[in-house]
Amino acid sequence: MRSRVSVSLASPEFRRWWSEHRVFRRTFGTKRLHHPIVGELAVDFETLTLPGDPDQTLYVYATPPDSPAREAMNLPANWTQPQMHAVVGT
Repeated sequence: MRSRVSVSLASPEFRRWWSEHRVFRRTFGTKRLHHPIVGELAVDFETLTLPGDPDQTLYVYATPPDSPAREAMNLPANWTQPQMHAVVGT
């Protein structure tokens, strides 16, 4: 991967874009993540900026119902839920 410095030296167009800092934020979409146990996941995300504090951002990730990603997310979630044990009376 080329560094910003080498790209700046090679590309006048990049230098202009970089100096203008015209970076557009993606506020929603789909991200591909890799979980070490369940593998590849496609999750939808939404970025919410608080009106009273634009320096804070809330990122919400969700998986569509009945999707492979939802099924994969349910697997580790089940590991953390307490198990119900039957109580045998005397």
